[in-house]
Amino acid sequence: MRKILSSLNLHITPVVIWVLALVCVVGLFQQRWRRFEIVGLAQSQIHEIAATTTGRVKSLPVRLFEEVGPGQILAVLDDEPLQADRKTDFIARYRQFANDVERTRGRILELRAILEPDLIMLEDLQLEVKIAQELLEKDAVAPYDLQRAQAAYNALAKKIEENQLLLDQFQRDMKKTEQRRDEFAKRQSVYLSPDSVLAIAPEAIEDQERQIEKLLAERAALRLKSPCEGIVSQIFNKPGEAVLAGETILTIAEARPTEIIAYADEKQAGLLRENMEVQLVKTNAPAQIAMVAQITQVGPAIEPVPLRLLRNPLIPQWGRPFLVKIPPGLELTPGELVGIRVL
Repeated sequence: MRKILSSLNLHITPVVIWVLALVCVVGLFQQRWRRFEIVGLAQSQIHEIAATTTGRVKSLPVRLFEEVGPGQILAVLDDEPLQADRKTDFIARYRQFANDVERTRGRILELRAILEPDLIMLEDLQLEVKIAQELLEKDAVAPYDLQRAQAAYNALAKKIEENQLLLDQFQRDMKKTEQRRDEFAKRQSVYLSPDSVLAIAPEAIEDQERQIEKLLAERAALRLKSPCEGIVSQIFNKPGEAVLAGETILTIAEARPTEIIAYADEKQAGLLRENMEVQLVKTNAPAQIAMVAQITQVGPAIEPVPLRLLRNPLIPQWGRPFLVKIPPGLELTPGELVGIRVL
């Protein structure tokens, strides 16, 4: 009997130990499920500095990885292409106004070329009517002759009257087109200096001041400035190179990271909530633990995990992205890895 009990103990003990180990593993697994750990990446906001107009990079007074302050000039664009384009546009539009004036002047000359001989002919017809009246009084001609002369006179007089009205209209149009042309020329200061603008049109000071302000604003936009304190992280163009409007010339990374991006695997993704408290662990020297931090945003879908955050660079992973706001007092470098524990 003792041998049987001893034999049973020898067989039961490993089973009990295995069960206890299993319970511990399950407990640890559940604890890990409640309090999982993820590695995130500290990142700072990146600002793209883009060309405000098509032109050339005149100068780049900053170097790669140089620290810059808010309002510091990062790049200066050459405004010659801008001025050339504006001048070309001015010439094209001015030519349109000038063509309107010339067309109207041509119509006036055509009408005058018609009116002058008609007026001379009208005087002749008026004389014929007078002579016909005198001869009719002496019974030297038939009434028909007077009627024919009078009809010719009336027809030509009507034609002259209509052409004279048309000529008056063209002359009024001529004044309007000339006025539009001159006013356009006075308003255009896009390729002139502020001093020359005022010299051209001293009678339109307020209008010219608005033009000067616009001109100065356009030229100020050619001096690209830093929007914040940061570091020049990328430079895409060199001085002398052509750029298109909206093309990125360089980028500025804010000096201090403001958030951490991390990816929770599919099993953990459902636990993420905005405003959820997390614990941030900085393992690099000097090591720090920030007890107060919150998830600010959670991505809507599962995405590929960036290479930097892969456990094995050869094995792709997917996860749900989320952002954690870096609390005050936690000193991180952009791109530094940070441990995240959900409390």
